[in-house]
Amino acid sequence: MLEPFAFDYALMVFSSTLGVVQFVAAKNNLFGIMIFRTRLVLTKFLSMPLVLAPFVWFFFLGEPRNIPDTGPGLEANTQTIVFASSAAIAIAVTFVISSIVNHSWGSNYKTKDEDFAEGDFEGMSVFQKTTFFWATIKIFIKPQGSP
Repeated sequence: MLEPFAFDYALMVFSSTLGVVQFVAAKNNLFGIMIFRTRLVLTKFLSMPLVLAPFVWFFFLGEPRNIPDTGPGLEANTQTIVFASSAAIAIAVTFVISSIVNHSWGSNYKTKDEDFAEGDFEGMSVFQKTTFFWATIKIFIKPQGSP
């Protein structure tokens, strides 16, 4: 179980990561990982407070945070684990929610045989055409008739 200081840090990292992922997705037209796929400006507008508000809350509105790790502060090993796991959970939550919300949109891409060109599923650009769920299905399950 996380102590309150580490839990606050985890919430800050989780929320900020969600905001950064949504902003970057909207900026680069990665519709497959956007929660509001048809609303680019709204996504950019809502993602900024998701990044900024946790920092303001954590550093300025909450308890004093400038404390050494030799006392009640967050030691480096714990901070690394909390940061990495919070960011990974935020990305996983983004993939799950966007795959559910955009499920029918992403399935259209999966069903077209001409979209299964070699090298088509390289890099983040795949999310311009489909969701994480359908991209994973495409990678692991080949359509019938493909080599």
